[in-house]
Amino acid sequence: MPLLLLPTYTVLAPRLQFTKATQAAYTLYQKNMLFKMVSFRPLTDEILTQAPDFIALQEVSHQNQPILTSLAPQYPAQTG
Repeated sequence: MPLLLLPTYTVLAPRLQFTKATQAAYTLYQKNMLFKMVSFRPLTDEILTQAPDFIALQEVSHQNQPILTSLAPQYPAQTG
């Protein structure tokens, strides 16, 4: 499953046009990462439980980098 890291304006860009050929059911997990967490485990567990097709995380920093590392086995295609 791919991990997609894009700013909101890219994810929600109005230029994206969906046609009948692409009307498949996909799930997107999106979260702004600009907050302090005592533990990354609850967020990682939530993502893995929901098992989205795509993940869009915003404001990823060195402080919350462990989340990406823990998701790498299930979501190896990470860009940023």
